[in-house]
Amino acid sequence: MKLSRVLVLSFFALVVLGPGWAVVSAAAKPSTTACLQDDNLNSFITWDETTGNYMFMTCGTNSMTLTGVGKVGLVNGIQTLTDSKPDRRINAGLLTSQLTGKATVMFSPAVGIWQTITVNDTKTNPTCSCPIISGGGYTPLLVFLVLVAAWRILGLRRSAKLSKAGWPT
Repeated sequence: MKLSRVLVLSFFALVVLGPGWAVVSAAAKPSTTACLQDDNLNSFITWDETTGNYMFMTCGTNSMTLTGVGKVGLVNGIQTLTDSKPDRRINAGLLTSQLTGKATVMFSPAVGIWQTITVNDTKTNPTCSCPIISGGGYTPLLVFLVLVAAWRILGLRRSAKLSKAGWPT
């Protein structure tokens, strides 16, 4: 019952708040990863250093994700990922000694149209995730009202027992 309440709340928040509110869990990342995140937190790319499975994501209200399998390599301390398909071209390099690097992602959102995004990572501790709340322009009051409405829909009223942590039991 508790899990179903969490799922309903999550679904309700996604439907009401929209896709601009992005959460990327650690489970979405490949297991042995190389990670480059743009210094402005606008995009990131992670890839499995052995299999070449990768995930590229842009953050914000118009977020998008590309996943695939590319070719990986390690030459002179630079971990590389390359992928070339009809709809994308990806080149990424991570300096393993500095944990910094750069990636260029070209993709075709429509026939004959190409977009290029550069991931420039000069910081050594990237999170490779979007901010928990990445836009949407919603005020804290609206978020509060949505959560209150969800709690009422689920029948969680003031009379519900609370645990020591303050959560309904």
